[in-house]
Amino acid sequence: MSSSQVSLATCVFSKNGINPDSTLLFISAGTDPVWTGIRMTLDSAVQFPTSGRYTALLPPLPVGTPVRFYIISRDSSGRSYTSPPSIHQPYWIYYYGNGSVNEALELPADYALEQNFPNPFNAGTWIQYSLPHRERVSLKVYNVIGQLVAVILDGSSEAGGSSPEIAYFNAGGLPSGVYFYRLTTPTFSAVKKMVLVR
Repeated sequence: MSSSQVSLATCVFSKNGINPDSTLLFISAGTDPVWTGIRMTLDSAVQFPTSGRYTALLPPLPVGTPVRFYIISRDSSGRSYTSPPSIHQPYWIYYYGNGSVNEALELPADYALEQNFPNPFNAGTWIQYSLPHRERVSLKVYNVIGQLVAVILDGSSEAGGSSPEIAYFNAGGLPSGVYFYRLTTPTFSAVKKMVLVR
């Protein structure tokens, strides 16, 4: 059973004005792993030039088809905007024809510890990891001679959903040098290297 065509809308605001050609909707429908870009058009301007509601038509699909999507845009100064914010989750899910948008709630299939970003870093850096289920987890930082220099987290952590968990490491008063961060759970352990440059 097919539904009539569906329109998705988002509001994008910037005092610098949005670059209308840069507002794009990326979709991946059903089990198709390919992402397709669709240009969004300004539907109604609000307050700032070319800021306001942008819309795009989705291609016709069977009712209930899961459509993963995200939106990107840039303003005239070059600043980027994304929905959802990439630090929160990689995309939204819309079930074609049902009228509501959901967060992506798929659980990761396996454990993962990603490279910190930025690396090298000065003062602070982000560390991403994924867990397939809720469990006790620790994320600790060691110097090159194996001494524990920081505990980022030590306790129970939620499963990461469709996007990884993200922890922030503030190096505080640590000197420049090579450090190692280690993620440990009852059934998994991984170590990565990072470089602090003052």
